Amino acid sequence: MVKLRAKTVLNVCIYSIQLLVLALLLLPLFAVELWWVDNLANLQWQWSLCAILLIIINIAFKLRFRYLSITVLSMTIIYQQWFLLYQPQHSPFLDKQTLTIAQFNISYSNPYLNELLPQFGDPDFDILVLQEASDKQDINILSQYYPYSFGLEPLNASPSGLLIFSRWPIIESHSHVLTTAKTHILEVIIQSPKQQIPVQIYAIHPASPRSKILWQQRNKAFDDLAQLVNNSLLNNKIIIGDFNSSHWTPAFSRLQQATLLKNSAAGFGYIPSWSYHQYHVFWPILSAYVDHCLVSQHIAVINKQLQMMPGSDHLLIKTTLAIP
Repeated sequence: MVKLRAKTVLNVCIYSIQLLVLALLLLPLFAVELWWVDNLANLQWQWSLCAILLIIINIAFKLRFRYLSITVLSMTIIYQQWFLLYQPQHSPFLDKQTLTIAQFNISYSNPYLNELLPQFGDPDFDILVLQEASDKQDINILSQYYPYSFGLEPLNASPSGLLIFSRWPIIESHSHVLTTAKTHILEVIIQSPKQQIPVQIYAIHPASPRSKILWQQRNKAFDDLAQLVNNSLLNNKIIIGDFNSSHWTPAFSRLQQATLLKNSAAGFGYIPSWSYHQYHVFWPILSAYVDHCLVSQHIAVINKQLQMMPGSDHLLIKTTLAIP
């Protein structure tokens, strides 16, 4: 009798945990406008790993409703993660101009900056977008690698620490200060040296949603960004930066829907862009995918690569695009 009661209690606990994990996995569908719910929705990678563990438990202990639990949990995981596994087919890239963009949150207090700067001069990078760059750091050294830049002046580099370096000519540039959101957006139009193709790039680093006020500021920045993008008449558009949001949050979904841009991450798997720690072996499990690159629908994504860099809790992400 005692053993039966203990088994019943165990089953109830496991089923309760399964319902909780399922609810967390379905948070993006509910689109609940609460800042703490938004932060929970960011962690779909972690909830999926928890669901996989529960599937293993169902199989190992042969729980009563294991087939139903396994089916529901598996389908929910696939639904949430399919975006990272599926990549739409594109036409051949032979007649297209390739553009390689590197993005990196450098960290205001990076002690390895002098070692990193020469690596940022990688000849494969056509564009380098940095976040959390400080006026006190000697970033100007990158001008020897990139003939064009925007954001080096103290006014432009504050408060988001955004910098754009380019090997393609920058033919137009603007710094949009969002006073209500306490952030700003760097906007540049670059032009390919060979085919003279114009590409509009928006760099953003909004507030981290650690409180209700900061969450509102981040969402307002997304709304302002969407308006800027929609006001542009150019065909080739790119939004890039540390969004402080995964693609599962309602605010991120609204930004994509409003701009009609696609996420370049589609088909390249989960990228644990933050929080990286070189001495923490479990950091990929505890990470969040917050560094994004959104592009116009007709721009093909050839490849995405990541690189670990010392002194920052972010990874450097390199995205190679084919622009018609």
